[in-house]
Amino acid sequence: MRQRWLKNYPLILSFLLPGLLVGLYFAIRGTFPFGSSSVLTVDLGQQYIDFFAYLRQTLLGHPGQLFYAFNKALGGDMYGVFAYYLLSPFNWLVVLFPADMLDVAAFLITVLKISTIGFTMGWYAKRHAIHGMMIPAFGLAYALSGWLLANSFNLMWLDAAMLL
Repeated sequence: MRQRWLKNYPLILSFLLPGLLVGLYFAIRGTFPFGSSSVLTVDLGQQYIDFFAYLRQTLLGHPGQLFYAFNKALGGDMYGVFAYYLLSPFNWLVVLFPADMLDVAAFLITVLKISTIGFTMGWYAKRHAIHGMMIPAFGLAYALSGWLLANSFNLMWLDAAMLL
């Protein structure tokens, strides 16, 4: 067990460090749940949070609305909305939160996605003969890059960064 831990600790750090630093940043800035400021800004607060509420309502009570909904204008298919905005497995965490706490779900999804981005870059670095503490360094640098942090309120774009 100890040998397995020592072998994989750079990857574990690649996951933990970005999430801890983003959480610390949110705490210092007084962002909810650490203060009164909110992550629900830009499109995340104006559009995506409503999609999360729709996804939660659909999964918990009306699964047929994944494909067609009458509350979209005069009614329409939801394939595009679902595929572009809601298909990420991280987004399904919204079912674990009450409807009035979707801002906490958005915060958690943001932190988990940034952590996973760090992990995937660490995994990529390890596969390309980078060893030791350089693995979490690359993961941290990628996960906390300016573009990713500036666009962290467009949650579906973070999924693409995991795959790069």
